[in-house]
Amino acid sequence: MQDFPTFLFTQDKQAFKSSPQQTLKSANQKLGATYKGVNEFIGMLQVASSKLNQILKILLACSFDQTDITSTQIPLSELSIKTTQALSEVEEILKAQFLGTAIFDAPLSTHILDTHLSICIQSPMALAPDIKAMATYIEEKLQEVQSLLALLSEMLTQPTNAQFENIDSQNIAKIFKG
Repeated sequence: MQDFPTFLFTQDKQAFKSSPQQTLKSANQKLGATYKGVNEFIGMLQVASSKLNQILKILLACSFDQTDITSTQIPLSELSIKTTQALSEVEEILKAQFLGTAIFDAPLSTHILDTHLSICIQSPMALAPDIKAMATYIEEKLQEVQSLLALLSEMLTQPTNAQFENIDSQNIAKIFKG
């Protein structure tokens, strides 16, 4: 499972008391790495959302039910060609990557605070040639991605002081005094 760096900021009081500058430097590096991981996860979800929307648009454009076929009298050979072209376009989109990591058929996850977030967007090609089933699956995954993005937004905008519970404020003040 592709796991982006963890967004956890915990400190050992003893370590901080013995070497506050080194511990603060280490904490800043860890915090920077974790923010990077969460940002990468968000970027991955945004790209996934875009790709899922592209796939959905292709599938809906090619989705015909029996009534459509009868009323427009589309020849089955033409329908077959359109379906094949649509599936080919979908296969190309499924090759999408973000920072060298596959978006589809790869479980993706991150940690933020004490919460593990993950998603796996399997290729809808297993449902082919059932275009409607593929579109339904893509809509469900799109909703899942949007829900994760909303949750991340909420988690990142909620203030929390829990990150700093174990830091001795007097030692922090000493660092700034020199």
